[in-house]
Amino acid sequence: MQAWRQRPRQPVVLLGLFVLMLLGCALALALSAPAQAPPRKRPTARPTRPAKPELNQAEAELAKRIAAAQAARDSGDASAVAQANQRLIALALRELGQLRLLESAYPQAIELYHRSLEFEDQPAARVDLAIAELQANRTDDAIANVDKALLGDPKDVRAFIVRGRVFMKKQDYTKAAEAFDHAAQLDPEVETFYSLGICLLQAKNAKDKERASEVFQQMVRRAGDSGSLHVLFGRAYRDANDMAGAVREFQRAIALDPATPHAHYFLGLARLAINEWKATPEIKAEFSKELEHYPRDYLANYMLGFIASGERQYDVSDRYLKAAVEVNPDWPEPWLYMGLNAYAQSDAKRSEIMFRKAIVLTGNEARATQRLSSP
Repeated sequence: MQAWRQRPRQPVVLLGLFVLMLLGCALALALSAPAQAPPRKRPTARPTRPAKPELNQAEAELAKRIAAAQAARDSGDASAVAQANQRLIALALRELGQLRLLESAYPQAIELYHRSLEFEDQPAARVDLAIAELQANRTDDAIANVDKALLGDPKDVRAFIVRGRVFMKKQDYTKAAEAFDHAAQLDPEVETFYSLGICLLQAKNAKDKERASEVFQQMVRRAGDSGSLHVLFGRAYRDANDMAGAVREFQRAIALDPATPHAHYFLGLARLAINEWKATPEIKAEFSKELEHYPRDYLANYMLGFIASGERQYDVSDRYLKAAVEVNPDWPEPWLYMGLNAYAQSDAKRSEIMFRKAIVLTGNEARATQRLSSP
């Protein structure tokens, strides 16, 4: 659910080729303005051709700006040529900025967006710049640019969503909720309602909590009631440290559909947190039920392995941990607990192998040592 971050894009390699082609066109047109307009040719009839596939947004904008630059060149109007070429170069720089953003090269993306804005100051480009600044943790700059975008287009939904994301990062949930509320009024998307509900719960007052419940009901009315929606609601309550609300929503998800992905896992996890991380048969049963529906669920396998390790049921623990590793071999935690299991059984050679694997995957020996000291 990250549609707020960017406009629809081609894969990175194709995007790079597209941007290079676009920039080449822009520069070529900028350098090729004739002294006078060429003679016009009489149109000739052409055979009927099949309709071309509809262009995507970026291609359509490119075609539009190239056509405008060519028309300006043909007119012989130097002022029109300069203006059209500036708009074409601005688009090229903006697309290069988007490419750098996709590559997580945030400082370069920010620089390219700034250069694009020098040629053409568009609200949408300001929002792109704000997204790059948000990713680079330059939240104050992001707010400044998104506010400038809203001055140019007060109904820019993406600008309000980015504004909400920035304030979420700053943990100012009241202002974030205001931004998402504006976005939802302009374009009532389920994702926007969910972000609004999260912020209202994080504000941690009774009035906003009640309003969050109303927002979630709006989501149900728009998307239809489903177990997956209630899992999302439960996670929002859990993240706001409202475990009773989380348990209620996870139970509702299971009541609607016992096979809702992750519903049993999150219910077990919430109950485990409520019980101060002491597993009960009821809690373990929830994780087991998740595996009945999804035997290769990483999280349920890992949690059952973690619990069994603490209960000194090492063979049982290793069975679940090995299943977790088969699903996701790149997470260090299962390797760590298999190492602890081996160490507890005086198998020094195996424990060293497991610990070294955990350290490599963690990428930080100090962090891995901390994990070892607090299993």
